[in-house]
Amino acid sequence: MNSTGTKTDEVQGSSATRPTEEKPLPSASPTIPNQPGVEFHKNSSEATKYTVFVIFVLYSVGFIIWHAYLGRFGVTAIAFLQAEYLAAAFCYLFVLATLSIPPILLLRGIKRNISSKGLLGISNWDDDNWIFIGTVWYFLILRVVGVFLPGSLALTPRGQHATDVIGCFLILHILLIIFYVTKAGYLRVLWDGKDVVNEKKLAWRNSKKFKFFANQHVFAIYTLCMGLAFLVFNPKINSWFLFSTMFLYVTATFGISSNFKETWKKASLMTRALVVILICLILISNIQSFAVSQFGEIPKSAGGGKPELAYLKFAKENSDVPISMELLQSTNLSSSTNFSLFGPVGILFRSDRQIILINNVTTNFLSSTNLTAREVRADLVEGIIYCK
Repeated sequence: MNSTGTKTDEVQGSSATRPTEEKPLPSASPTIPNQPGVEFHKNSSEATKYTVFVIFVLYSVGFIIWHAYLGRFGVTAIAFLQAEYLAAAFCYLFVLATLSIPPILLLRGIKRNISSKGLLGISNWDDDNWIFIGTVWYFLILRVVGVFLPGSLALTPRGQHATDVIGCFLILHILLIIFYVTKAGYLRVLWDGKDVVNEKKLAWRNSKKFKFFANQHVFAIYTLCMGLAFLVFNPKINSWFLFSTMFLYVTATFGISSNFKETWKKASLMTRALVVILICLILISNIQSFAVSQFGEIPKSAGGGKPELAYLKFAKENSDVPISMELLQSTNLSSSTNFSLFGPVGILFRSDRQIILINNVTTNFLSSTNLTAREVRADLVEGIIYCK
C-alpha cells in the first residue's frame, strides 16, 4: 500500500512539474484594412487606361484625316502633327455628332407617332421629344455652318428658292392662325381680358383646322425644313458626305440586319468580329470622305485644314529658291513694300522646320482638282504675309 501510494505520488508530482506544451495557433490570412487610398489608386489606374485608349483613338482618327487630306495634294502625313491630329479628330467628331445623331432620334420619335396616330393625326402626337430634338438640331446646324463653314450661309440658287417657298408657307400659315384666332374671339381676350363665348366662337375654337394650324408640331416641321435647307443647299457642304453621314447609323445597322440587336445577341464570336470589322471600315470610309471633301473647307482656327492664302518673302541669298519652286513674283505688293514677295500661295501647314504649300493659287483654288503641294524649309523663308 505504501509503495503503491508513493509511486502514485511520484507520477503525480512528475506530471505537475512537467511544463505544459503550447498548442500552435491556427494560421489565418492577414486581413487588409479597408483603406480608401487603395480604392482611389484602383480607380485612377482604370481611368488612366481609358484615357490612353481614348487618346489613341482620337490620334488615329486625326492621322487618317490628315493623311487622306494631304494625300489629295500628293503629300504624305508627317510626324510632327500630334496636336493637329487631335484637333482634326475633335472637329470630325463634332460634325459627325451634329449630322448623324439627331436624325436617328428624330426618325425613332416620328416612327412611333406615325405607327400610333398616322400623318393626318399629327396634332394628336403624344411624343414631343422630337420637337425638342428638331429645335436643338436647327440651332446646332446654324452653329456648325457659322463656326466650321464661315460665310456659307449664302445658299445656292435652288436653296434660296427652297427657303423662299418655306418662308411663304410660314407667312401664309401665320396669317391663317391670325384669322382663326380672330374668329375664335381670342384677340378680344388679349385686348381687354374679357372672354365672351358664344356658339360661333366655340365652333371656331373646336374646329379641326384651327387645332391643326395652331399646333406646335406643324411649326416644328417648318424649323426642320429650314435647317435641312441650310445643309442640303449649302455650297460648301459636299452632298455625298452629308447624306452618307446622316444615314451612317442606318447603313451600319440595317445594312447588316433589319433587327440588329437580335442578330448581335444570336451571333457567334466570329460573326461579331466580322460585324465589328465591317462597322470600322464604314466609319473609316466616312472619315476619309470628310478629309477629302470637307476638311479643307474648315478654317484652322476651328481645327480644320483650310489652306491660308499668303505671300512669301525670301532673303537675297535664297533668291534661287522661289525660282526653283516656280513661284511668281507679285509686282503690286513688291513695289509697295520695297522688297520681293512671291505668291500667292496656299499654306497647308507650317512648322518650325518646314512649310507645306500650294504655289500660284487664287482665292478659289480649292475648287480645282489638279493641285500639288510643295515643301520648303522654314529657315529659307524670311517672312510670310497672310491675306484675309
